[in-house]
Amino acid sequence: MVVLSSAYEIEKRVEEMAAVITQEFADVRIDVKGKHVLLVEAIVDTGITLSTLVAHFGTKDVASFSVCTLLDKTSRRIVPLQLGAGGKYYRGFQCPDEFVVGYGMDYAEQYRCLPYIGVLKPHIYTKN
Repeated sequence: MVVLSSAYEIEKRVEEMAAVITQEFADVRIDVKGKHVLLVEAIVDTGITLSTLVAHFGTKDVASFSVCTLLDKTSRRIVPLQLGAGGKYYRGFQCPDEFVVGYGMDYAEQYRCLPYIGVLKPHIYTKN
């Protein structure tokens, strides 16, 4: 786990993540100009990835950019959600600040195929 203790550290991390995400989505070859885009996510956590995607697709002149997420960890939000005109935010459940797995969410490539959402005990993901 990385703990960011200052506004400068947070800003630098956001910039680093934005560069990586923008690079990964630069190759999207679907023409989305004038279309309504819906991003489906398992979990929205800090908001860094989502804000980068909103900005990226904003440059593509989409009609709207909406998000549908199963879980929302609002307590960990670093970057506020701003979807722009016409964008909607659909949230299944608010998630406590716990490490959750299952339904496609994993830890070290494990627990992804659980048919339910579970909370990982800290001793599994922390080193003594």
